Amino acid sequence: MIVPFNRPAFGKAFGSPFGKAFGEPRGFNPANFGDLRLDLNSFKDVTGPSLPLVEGWADQSSLGNNAAKTIDARRPTLNATGINGRPSLTFTTAGGGGTEKELAIPTDISLAISQSFAVYYVVKCTSFAGFPTIFGKDGDIFRFLFNTDGAVRSKVTYGGPILEDKQSLLTTTLNTNGVVEIHYDINNLISYTFNGTPIGFIAITNSPPLATSVLSMFIGQGGGNTEWFNGEIGRILLYASLPGNPQRNAIIGGLGDQFGISVASV
Repeated sequence: MIVPFNRPAFGKAFGSPFGKAFGEPRGFNPANFGDLRLDLNSFKDVTGPSLPLVEGWADQSSLGNNAAKTIDARRPTLNATGINGRPSLTFTTAGGGGTEKELAIPTDISLAISQSFAVYYVVKCTSFAGFPTIFGKDGDIFRFLFNTDGAVRSKVTYGGPILEDKQSLLTTTLNTNGVVEIHYDINNLISYTFNGTPIGFIAITNSPPLATSVLSMFIGQGGGNTEWFNGEIGRILLYASLPGNPQRNAIIGGLGDQFGISVASV
């Protein structure tokens, strides 16, 4: 069933030189739906003295896990209409040779998650080559990416270390605006949805807890200067908890509404 979460909401600025644009759905607050550890939102607090070149992306959770540039040559670009006419950050490997785009989040204990968790992100991937990673940590502590065939993939390390490398059964389509959910129950299974539609349920074969690490997190690559992302990133949410189905629907629906994407209920 398609739920009516794709109503455009107008009138809020999104912290860029492009003026007014689509706003967030009224009353949508991701902090209401679980233990929110990270909220990067392309509508808010995307900064830099030379915008559209981005030097900072402020965390909208209460924890201050802000993303920042590494070097000038690797600054992503704020794109006013990157995802369905809404603002997003453009990451690309064009040019190569140290000019691939990324942001980094410094070490913080709030991102060293050892329990079940959930990840949501709004993206448009323009190339599946090279295992494009939306965000992750060095050493595959956790990494969220697309496989080369378009499957949604997750790499998570258990305290051992033992790597749990899984992917969705169904694949996504290149250049498609998508709300991706990875619902990671460490005692049971991983479920993947794309725009609210289930695309895979995978049993977990390792035993908790997850490995913890306070290594820096990277946006736009998998850590270690590998698996670069090509495309648009609109929002990233990371919860150190598992939202129930009503909360999942509210999150997916709110993100779909924000970016004008039709989504289904889970």
